[in-house]
Amino acid sequence: MGHRVTDIHEDVEGRMPTVEEAQRLDVAPGVPLMMIKQTFYAGDLAVEAADIMIPADRYTLSYRMRVE
Repeated sequence: MGHRVTDIHEDVEGRMPTVEEAQRLDVAPGVPLMMIKQTFYAGDLAVEAADIMIPADRYTLSYRMRVE
């Protein structure tokens, strides 16, 4: 698209799934979801966004952050 990503912003939230989400994700009763709201920026311009839902019992969220 001609834009260079300069920043990525993520909000991570844990919550219980709705009935429909649990069915679609094949999540057992009582298993929470991790919700990741991710936005990629080129300067101040948001160039891509994603809402990601993952069952908390199947994944590890791991981050490495570079400090410059």
